[in-house]
Amino acid sequence: MLDDRKFKKRADIIVLSLASWAVICIAMFFYYAVIARDNYIYLGNKLAQRDLSYYPERAKIIDKNGVVLAWSEKYFDLYYNNLTDSPERLNLIYQAVKKVIPKAVRPSPDKMQSMILRSLRPPQILNLEELIYLYQELQITPRLERKVVDYPKVRVLVGQVKFVKGRLVGISGLEKKYDTVLSGAPGKYQIMLDRNKNWIKNSGRSINMAVPGKDVKLDSSVEEIRKGKQ
Repeated sequence: MLDDRKFKKRADIIVLSLASWAVICIAMFFYYAVIARDNYIYLGNKLAQRDLSYYPERAKIIDKNGVVLAWSEKYFDLYYNNLTDSPERLNLIYQAVKKVIPKAVRPSPDKMQSMILRSLRPPQILNLEELIYLYQELQITPRLERKVVDYPKVRVLVGQVKFVKGRLVGISGLEKKYDTVLSGAPGKYQIMLDRNKNWIKNSGRSINMAVPGKDVKLDSSVEEIRKGKQ
């Protein structure tokens, strides 16, 4: 009889403990699912969100007759990112790229990033689409180059630019003088990342549209500049 009482008492304790645990779980679930739901969704989205800036193409510098003296050209380069440090993986990807583009340069196993091919042509970019999807080590990166007509005095007057945080910035001559006008204003967009820090497709949204730069028109012609009459 005594053993039955002890057993019943212990069973009651276990049942009570399980019931208490169930109540606590329900309460916690209710708290996170209802009361604190919006706050935790906000915090989760904040961790996953990334605000990125993009810059409009730098505007042109033209002479008084509309002849373009300075302009920007966009190129695309193919890179290999060494994510696995595996020679076998590198060789596999290189051979796959080489079948599509025979002129591809073998990536260096000692570098974190290696250029495979510079200045891709549009047909080559299309042919690489499937490989870019299959191998995350491959990356096509846009590159902007500032071009100036090939006259020494024009080049001196126009000046030079350099890349600063992903955009061209004037550092001398007219490029520096009219940098704000030529650059325009950057735009912003927001994307969401998954737990592996990969971009979630179709999650991007525009925050601010970029404002294009304005062409700078000079009071002199290219011939006057060449003759030093500007």
